[in-house]
Amino acid sequence: MLIKFFEIANFRKLLSVRVDLSEKQTLFVGANNSGKSSAMLALNEVAGKDTSIDRTRRLFYVTCSRAEESLAVIYYSDDPTAARTAVLEQGWFAEEEIEILTACPSSNGLRQMAV
Repeated sequence: MLIKFFEIANFRKLLSVRVDLSEKQTLFVGANNSGKSSAMLALNEVAGKDTSIDRTRRLFYVTCSRAEESLAVIYYSDDPTAARTAVLEQGWFAEEEIEILTACPSSNGLRQMAV
């Protein structure tokens, strides 16, 4: 089956886009945050293909489930309290297993972490 074009509406940063595809190959070119990855993600989801999020989720599961002694997971977030709440709601970690770290300025130019 040859897909000649696809249209995307209200998907991530793409409000309304039509992408015409070449018979051989199509190259998406654009500035950062222009929607290149979103277009590929939409096309892969419609085609029923694995997404990078699916692969990352499986890799994370395997990593966590095969830890033999201990495991440290680092979660980067602009809102650590909301991230902590979401992790607790999902049941991924117990309350006593989560530490929120905040950066403290220091006089020597290095940043120290406070727990």
